[in-house]
Amino acid sequence: GALVVRGGEPYHGNSSQIPVMSTNCPKHSHWEGACCKYAKAVRAAYEEMERDPKVNWAYFVDDDAYVRPEQLSAALARQTDPQNAGVALGNLGCATKECKFSICAGGGYAANRRAIYKAIDGSEKGLQRAEMQYCAKCERWADAAMTQTFLEKHIDLRPLDGLNGWKLQKSQFDHSIDGREPIMYHYIQSQAQMELLHRMFTGQRAPADQEGEGDEEQCVTYHGKQWCAVSPDPTDTPWVPNEHAKAMALIQMCEAEE
Repeated sequence: GALVVRGGEPYHGNSSQIPVMSTNCPKHSHWEGACCKYAKAVRAAYEEMERDPKVNWAYFVDDDAYVRPEQLSAALARQTDPQNAGVALGNLGCATKECKFSICAGGGYAANRRAIYKAIDGSEKGLQRAEMQYCAKCERWADAAMTQTFLEKHIDLRPLDGLNGWKLQKSQFDHSIDGREPIMYHYIQSQAQMELLHRMFTGQRAPADQEGEGDEEQCVTYHGKQWCAVSPDPTDTPWVPNEHAKAMALIQMCEAEE
């Protein structure tokens, strides 16, 4: 498969890094920019599928996510599309006031070749216009806007287990790996968080001076082995410590009562 990164600025780095392909979308904008990039991303998937007939799926996700490609590929391989309607997969059930049903794209979403081709429908500009129009209707949520195009095109929307699109509390994170093989985690926003997940899922131990140790708030058990963050600080753990989550809930409760 291919990894394509779309951003506001081009970046090519060195030969070992993934290049960032720029768009003409508004920069630093969570609505016009994000909605525009959603359509551009579908176009990029279409172009990749045109180049390579072996590419049958595209997965769209934010850059602050840790994704396990092998688990994702296995989940996609189990899907069928007997009616050739096109299939889009993700966390389902989000909504806005005017857009009553949407993919919750914090977990990313996957679309098969038929879904991508139906969404484009021979016109990138048409998809771009539809995305911007639906974005205005869907309270500027790009994922809700793209979902409306999928619904309009009668693309089959299905849930996909293993997409952790929200930052999990520690107890929830423990549950996500208890006999399960997660596909991704969203809101992974520091190098320490990324490295802990990568060590845990690949079995690669860190150098001794980088290996954390601590209590249950700082460590998890996966496949019988314990893995610890370098510190219990929330910036170092890919989960929200339970005590931190309780404090945040108490603050929110007090604010609601004021």
